[in-house]
Amino acid sequence: MPQLARKNTHQNNAHIHRNRLQPKPATPFALCSAMLLLLGMALLASCSSERSAALSSRPVKLTARAADVLGFESAADWQGMQRTNAAHTQGAASGEVVVNGWTEVTSIPLSTLGASGSEAKIDIKVPVLQQHWGEVRLIVKIPSLGEWFRELGSKSLLGLPPDSFHSLTFSVPSELQEKLTDEYSDLTFTVVINATAGLYLLDNLRISSGATENGSVIDMVEETYDYKIRTPMGFPFFVLRLGFKYSVEDRRFFHPRVLKV
Repeated sequence: MPQLARKNTHQNNAHIHRNRLQPKPATPFALCSAMLLLLGMALLASCSSERSAALSSRPVKLTARAADVLGFESAADWQGMQRTNAAHTQGAASGEVVVNGWTEVTSIPLSTLGASGSEAKIDIKVPVLQQHWGEVRLIVKIPSLGEWFRELGSKSLLGLPPDSFHSLTFSVPSELQEKLTDEYSDLTFTVVINATAGLYLLDNLRISSGATENGSVIDMVEETYDYKIRTPMGFPFFVLRLGFKYSVEDRRFFHPRVLKV
């Protein structure tokens, strides 16, 4: 009897093992769920593709407030700037700076610009021909992101004719480009004019290789979109967050990625 019991036990275990290995037929609920999920993914892919195409053809600009500050439209926006001047390269005015050796002008704090570029440019008009010395430095600070003092370099003023504006170009490091697209409310720009005494004009500070009437187009844009998808049988929504980083000028997209599910 013990041997017979063991034999029956082995047979039952083998039967159970075979049942586990055999695939079970899909239930109508499972089939429906799979089909709806595939359909939702297809619709989502189509929707995000259309949204991306629309974004790439839409112009992107600074906020009006940031454009005014970087355009030197008001002396109140820059510490060290005396007044505005009717001569300008964009907007309605430039900023007057009385220089006597090392002179600094610093912007009020700015909130997130939303994008960045590989170059920073500023227009300057000098009062006299700089024959022996003269330079401009550009400094960026974002303390909340660990950027306490980022100098973008020095540009010489030697040989620039005094009768017109001249654009000076500074390179923006890639790590600073990334931070400029982040969230902050304490971004400041400091322009240093170290040159012969006189009245200098500043205008049109921009971080972009594009150009518009007011010089406010930005190269790189990062957008985030949430898509709500309802699961079958009344389950709650789940959110798919997609991020797009793209070039407005070249109409190319960079780093599409899933940020949250």
